[in-house]
Amino acid sequence: MTIERWFCDKTSHCCDRPVRRSAYNVTVYDMTDEERRRRGIGGLPSSLWEAIQPAEKSELVLKALGEHVFKAFIENKKMEWDPCRYRIEVTEYELKRYLPML
Repeated sequence: MTIERWFCDKTSHCCDRPVRRSAYNVTVYDMTDEERRRRGIGGLPSSLWEAIQPAEKSELVLKALGEHVFKAFIENKKMEWDPCRYRIEVTEYELKRYLPML
């Protein structure tokens, strides 16, 4: 079996052709809110701050990054979220991307 065929078997589309779905290859995107809730599948954080909170308590992230990098990573993310530092600044990218829409 080629990697392409394996990938096509595992995903909902193969080369822009729909693949027949079974009960075993349904993705969370195909599920309703009720189906996800019933299976115990939560949603993604809606903000950086909501993502920082569980990451800061995560043993997995700590072990994966090591203590030194973990502390620096969490501190950097908190600084990134700090409204007095980064969130109030408009970047060059944002100006180019969003200003023409106004």
